[in-house]
Formats: sequence, C-alpha cells, structure tokens
Amino acid sequence: MRSKSVPWGINPSVLLAAPFLALVIVAALWPSLLATADPLATSLPEALQPPSSEHFWGTDQTGRDVWSRVVFGTRFSLVVGCGSAFGAALIGGAMGISLGLAPRWIDGILLRAVEVLMAFPDFLIALIVLAVLGSGPKNVAIAVLIGAVPAYIRVARAETLTRLQTGFVQASTLLGRNRWHVALHHIVPTTVRSLLVLATIGVGTGIVTAAGLSFLGLGTQEPAPDWGLMLAGSRNKLSQAWWLALFPGLAIIGTVLSVSVLSRAVQGRQDFRGHLRVSSRRSRGWLHRDELSR
Repeated sequence: MRSKSVPWGINPSVLLAAPFLALVIVAALWPSLLATADPLATSLPEALQPPSSEHFWGTDQTGRDVWSRVVFGTRFSLVVGCGSAFGAALIGGAMGISLGLAPRWIDGILLRAVEVLMAFPDFLIALIVLAVLGSGPKNVAIAVLIGAVPAYIRVARAETLTRLQTGFVQASTLLGRNRWHVALHHIVPTTVRSLLVLATIGVGTGIVTAAGLSFLGLGTQEPAPDWGLMLAGSRNKLSQAWWLALFPGLAIIGTVLSVSVLSRAVQGRQDFRGHLRVSSRRSRGWLHRDELSR
C-alpha cells in the first residue's frame, strides 16, 4: 500500500482542493470572466431576491448581484492572504537568519521581543497596527503582514541554529569562510524551503484575518466588494435573506480549506523527499562500512 504523502493525486481532498483553488485564482485575476453583472450596480426593485437563474446567489439589500460581488471580492482577499504570507516569510526569514548569526546577547534580547509578540494573536497585532495607521485596504495588508512576521522569525532562527551545528557548515567555517558566506550558501537554501511551506499555510490565516478586519469595518468600505464586508452587511438580514451570509462564508471556508489541504500536500511531499535523502545517505554509509570490513 502506497503512502498517502507520496503521490499528489491519491488523496481525494487534494483532487477537490486543486480545482477549487484554480477557480479562485481565475476569479482573482480575471473576475469579469466569471461575474454575470456589475458588482456595484444597484437595483432597488430587485433587492433581497433569493437565488434564481438570473441571480445565481441572489441579491443584497440594494439589488446588487451576490455572485458577482463574491467573485470581485476574491482579488482583495487573495492578494492580502498571499502578500502577507510571502511578504512575512521574506522579512521574517531575513530577520530570523540574522538573529541566528548575531552574537548571543543580541539574539537573547531580540528573541525575548519576538516571544512577547508571539504571545498575542495575529488578529490582535493587526488591530493594534490599524489603530496606529488607520483603516483602509492598504493598511489592512500591512497590518496582516506585520502580525505574521514573528512566527517566520522564530522558524528561520531555529533553522539557522540547527544548520550551524552541521558538519559541513562547521567545516566551511574552519576553512575561513565568514558567517554571512556560510549563511548565503548553506543556510538560506534550506531555510527558504521551510519558510515556503509555512507561507502556504499562512495564506489561509491571512485571508481569515483580512475578512475579520473588514467585518469590523476596518478594511475596505462600501460599496467595494469584499467577503468580510459582505458578511458584516448580512448580520441584520440572516432570517430574511440567508444567502447573504452563506455564500461569502462558503467562499472564505472553501478557499482557506483548499489552501490548507494543498499546503499539507506540499509539506508531506517535502517530508517524504527528506526521508528518501536520509535513507539514501544511510544506505551509502552502510555500503561503505561493508566494503571496509571486506
């Protein structure tokens, strides 16, 4: 029986997540291909109509097409999710590697600061940042990014300290290579792989955080299409128009779950490759010992 972490297509959840995420990416890049109406066009006579052949997901309080608004709202959510995750990986990775190479007393002081930040949820840090910068789409992206950075600093620092203890890194140091040369050639390549896996998982967290901030009125403002803003507008109409909350909520849940499933698949594939490399090295070591014993 083959391991579930080896093949990409053996897990049914991956088969479901990949097409859904592809559809989300298309909606973010080319929303006009999927939308059936102008997401900003209002029509009061058509307000709060249930899902029908004309309006797939119904209409909202001002007669705007819910399906089209969800489609056009995909771009902001995906940009914030991907931008915050990979931006935090870049910034946090650089800071974490620098921290691991810094003198012990500097490492100790800055590590305490990182641990203090990690004691607070990302959402709370984002709220504090928005309290300083003010609300708005750009500030939401910055706030979500800042809230995610501490986790990447910690991972990059741990990877750096682990690599510094390996034999080939110590050998490079003994040969006269300075620490930054060692970091660039031996630490950065391996750390990047770990950070990329963490970043793919962090995309979902960024999407949820951005939606939560918009739900509180700190992100995009009406009439711009946004998933969190659509959920906020549906609060007083849940018993009358269930579709207002259902479809934006499903978009958030489906996107986050799809990203999570695919990121776990990537992580499992990397773990399997790492296991193969370790097994190969061990087998070569055993063969070498057998030849010496002969």
